[in-house]
Amino acid sequence: MYQISLNGLDGSGKTTQYSLLKKNFYYAYFSNDISKYNVFPNLKGDNFFRWWFLESSLDEFCDSIYKGIKLRNDDSLNQQKKIVFNDKGIFTFDCRILANFLLRGYSNENINQFIREYKSKYEIENEDLSVFLNVSDTSKLNSRRKNRNVDSRNSYDDYYEQYQNKLLEVTNGLLYQSDIKLINANDKIENVFKNLFNLFIGNEQQFIFVSGVSESGKSTASEYLSMKLPNAIHVKMRDISDELYRNSNSKEEKYIWMREQEKYSPYKFWFDFLMLTSAYTKNNQIIIMDTLHGISAAQYMKKILGDRLSILYIDALFNNRVNREYNKLKLKGENCSISDIAKRTEKKDIAKAKFGLLSIKKLPYTYILNNDDDFYSFEKKLDVFANYILGEQEKNKCIVKK
Repeated sequence: MYQISLNGLDGSGKTTQYSLLKKNFYYAYFSNDISKYNVFPNLKGDNFFRWWFLESSLDEFCDSIYKGIKLRNDDSLNQQKKIVFNDKGIFTFDCRILANFLLRGYSNENINQFIREYKSKYEIENEDLSVFLNVSDTSKLNSRRKNRNVDSRNSYDDYYEQYQNKLLEVTNGLLYQSDIKLINANDKIENVFKNLFNLFIGNEQQFIFVSGVSESGKSTASEYLSMKLPNAIHVKMRDISDELYRNSNSKEEKYIWMREQEKYSPYKFWFDFLMLTSAYTKNNQIIIMDTLHGISAAQYMKKILGDRLSILYIDALFNNRVNREYNKLKLKGENCSISDIAKRTEKKDIAKAKFGLLSIKKLPYTYILNNDDDFYSFEKKLDVFANYILGEQEKNKCIVKK
């Protein structure tokens, strides 16, 4: 499960962005507010306000908060979705507890001790990606909160204002001590969402897409590289597209659905594809995927991934490919003829060519490897490619990205 949390001060636009996320990421699960799990006293209005800000003990407050997060996490796991979005993450709750009890006169050390104890008790860990909607000019937050809460004003508004000021102080103090990603929330709503969108693929991961003509050794190369390269994993492209298709609940056949996605919203489709892949492989640094057929897919992935994309194109003569496939099937005991394999291979080549397979070979960022010799020679060529990838990784570490 790959967890993403949206954090920010009241009035920073979290609800708006969370709603936009729900509309766009149909294959993800959007978790409940922790209050849904009945972890707080059954109180209303001023009575609940007094419990939350004035009467609850630090012990019972931390217990309620982190128990609620634990129940939310368990619920998310049961949904069997690879990607989970949380509205209000661990960072937000930590800040709220600190602000609440600092305002009551507790020491920072004392509060943090309870936070650590209850996180340990309920096995609470930070999300895989935490995003904070940052409002550099906070002078408008109070008015935005008041406008939003005009129907829920109560007799503790002055105290609540003090709490919000303390929360701002605490949040600013912790922001730059954490690995949370900052998004400028002062920007237009659509720009904030676009910046959020672009954070969701693991930014340390490198993707290698394996392409090439039929029966050229793509699967063999993918498996070999996944063992040769450090912290690498081999993933089939069709497995990811199958899951996207299942989650779409489309009534169309898969190939028709994919054709429509690639025609009408290609950037979004391939972003979703990469994001789901990233969620499946969150603990891996290098993801090796086969098989890439389309030039359009390659170009959109380059736009999304930039220098984190590599394409390995494996080429081989037609007769060599046919003979290798024939010998492989004979070893498996299958009844086939050279002519049958030749016709099948030619048919596959024609189908792939329609997607622009040969154009992938011409891309400036495609690495071409010939597989017309024996397996030992093929391995040696793959070793050279692996060293090239590792060299590119080292080079990219030296690039300062603005």
